[in-house]
Amino acid sequence: MSINPINFNSRRKIKTTIAILVSFALIIFVLMVTLGFKLLLNASVFIAGLTAKNQPVPAITKNQDLYGSVTVDTIPSATNSAQIALTGTVVNYDTLKFYINGTVVKTLNTYNTNNYSVTIGDLQVGDNQVYVTASTSDGKNNKTTETFPVNYKNQPPSLDVSTPSDNSTVNTDSVQVQGTTDSETLVKVNDLPVVVDATGHFTTSVSLNQGQNQITIVAEDDAGNSAAKTITVTYNKSQ
Repeated sequence: MSINPINFNSRRKIKTTIAILVSFALIIFVLMVTLGFKLLLNASVFIAGLTAKNQPVPAITKNQDLYGSVTVDTIPSATNSAQIALTGTVVNYDTLKFYINGTVVKTLNTYNTNNYSVTIGDLQVGDNQVYVTASTSDGKNNKTTETFPVNYKNQPPSLDVSTPSDNSTVNTDSVQVQGTTDSETLVKVNDLPVVVDATGHFTTSVSLNQGQNQITIVAEDDAGNSAAKTITVTYNKSQ
């Protein structure tokens, strides 16, 4: 059987054309990937450079940590003592001054130490502002810490128990305990915490045993001051 030379040549041309097209497509793909990534990278670098040039350079002040630092460890927001203990660290400063309500109450030399521990006072009853300043011996560098609010309370919170009455007798195996105290005060009844509302009112139920029962109510504020009352209630089932 003889092969038609025309059909054979046609098939050859088609295969050659397909091979050329595939090769051309591969070349275009490679160029797009390599050049496309490079163009994208260059564009990103260019845009980033423009953005950086438009951003203002922050001013450097002597109060920044570039020269030295001074820190204050945690200070309680409330206390029941007129004296307060402060601890912290100091780097590259020679003198610390401790302030209460804008007045220097203590000065400490820190030539040879990076830590300090002092007790300062006296706090005034109510709100106080405490902060520390650090300075070099030549006075050219200084730094001030943040201001810490401290509430000094030297009186226990109020505590009034409205029910039950002391030395009362009931014929039920439980009794409602109700009363009032200062706001933001923790109340415990027989060592169990009780919810106190925004106005200082609290209420809870206490189970009773047959005979005499003692109910102890304790109110404690955030400074550690406390007030307590103990009420005796007799449970007489047969009453």
